[in-house]
Amino acid sequence: MQNVVDQERHPDGYNDRNPDVRDPDFKYDNYGNLIADRDKEIKEIVYNHLNLPVKIIFENGGEIDYIYACPPFGGMPWELNLEKKYVTAVR
Repeated sequence: MQNVVDQERHPDGYNDRNPDVRDPDFKYDNYGNLIADRDKEIKEIVYNHLNLPVKIIFENGGEIDYIYACPPFGGMPWELNLEKKYVTAVR
């Protein structure tokens, strides 16, 4: 998928921040991972060797970093927000 076109134009419909269909809204790497989403203002998504996201970089300069833990921590990912200085489990 490269673009979404919402013909309805209802205010509760899809928020297409890049309506020019000649310019793709979504970009993917060679493994099929989403690496950019212009409609969500995601500039870049960085993946680790397991194809798990480790960093999301937004167009406004904000970032979300993910840390993955092994058992005994349950093997669940952790979200590290350096701006707000917190770490939370992502379920």
